[in-house]
Amino acid sequence: MTLHPFRAVAIATGIICLTSNLLWAQFFTQVGTDPTWKHIIDNKLIPIGSNSTAGITGSQLTVNRELLEKGLYGNLPIDPNIKIHTVGTSKVDRNDFKKWSRWYQEDGNTQIFRLFKGEYNVRNNRAGAPRIEAFSDHKYSQGGWQEWVGRYTIIKAQDLNIFQIFGDGPGGNTGQMMLGLRSNGDVYFNPRRPKGHSDEVLVKNAEGKSFDIRIRHNGNEYEIYLNGELKIKHHVRSNNNHFRWGMYGHDNMPGEAMLMITGATVNPGNKPRNASIPAFENSARHSLNVRSLPGGIAELAFGLTSQKLVSAAIYNNNGALMARIPLGVKSAGAHKAYFSTSALTPGIHLLRFEYGGESATRFLSINQ
Repeated sequence: MTLHPFRAVAIATGIICLTSNLLWAQFFTQVGTDPTWKHIIDNKLIPIGSNSTAGITGSQLTVNRELLEKGLYGNLPIDPNIKIHTVGTSKVDRNDFKKWSRWYQEDGNTQIFRLFKGEYNVRNNRAGAPRIEAFSDHKYSQGGWQEWVGRYTIIKAQDLNIFQIFGDGPGGNTGQMMLGLRSNGDVYFNPRRPKGHSDEVLVKNAEGKSFDIRIRHNGNEYEIYLNGELKIKHHVRSNNNHFRWGMYGHDNMPGEAMLMITGATVNPGNKPRNASIPAFENSARHSLNVRSLPGGIAELAFGLTSQKLVSAAIYNNNGALMARIPLGVKSAGAHKAYFSTSALTPGIHLLRFEYGGESATRFLSINQ
């Protein structure tokens, strides 16, 4: 099957065809097609007025990891403790992300967010409001500093919000500050609260560009860093906060939009990060998930496209090797393996999965 960069063109059959865009081609390849929004609505493929559990799948994207996993945060795996909010439901658990691949996918350390022409919110009666966002399970109020980091790559711009601190503050339970994206590619800071402060452009004409963002907030003040440099200091008093990132609009989508965020994680100082532990080295696409189970064990689920010798290693916050897990030679297909976590201290660890001379990483959370 031919691989193509993403470009959406609707045709009468209700399928989105793909044509080439040389700018986008450097960032990813794509297999398959996506149903048009009209086809989805006309054929009642998504519920109207309620949260959907079925989801809608789409084409498969493979990112250029060598190009995207750079900068200050590109070597960080995606935070494991997140959910997504789509046009069809307000909360999707990680185990069900694959059901919503038309709008959201992960490849390596990179999250892929897509919205298509004509889309709008259908889960309730709120008009417009197309959305594909990830949001953190971590909640916080006034007190110590909390932070979010990630490396943005803007593929196709529209007028959208691309980051929020969401919490209880002025204006109610809503976004207390935002980063916005304009259709001309400009990325800007929108303070929202308190009223009376102007937007400020952070990156001009960002389409086709990558940049690092760091947000710090203590429930009263916040800071915005661009490529490691402090750009904004502002204040908003709010409680029960969490971070949201992706794409969220106000009106029906005028055209397609796409961005990628690499290394998105909350409070990275509390997670393993060591330059000697690469986030991804593989060029082929392999599935990989790890999770803790009751009773001091963990489940490692992985899929291989061909027979390989596989093993795993676990590192702590300081990058020290804690355990090696030999798994032997595995055939092509889906596999599950189980191992003891009793020797691991509570917290976030890094699991490095090695297969046939290549490797991939995932976070493993140990709670006691």
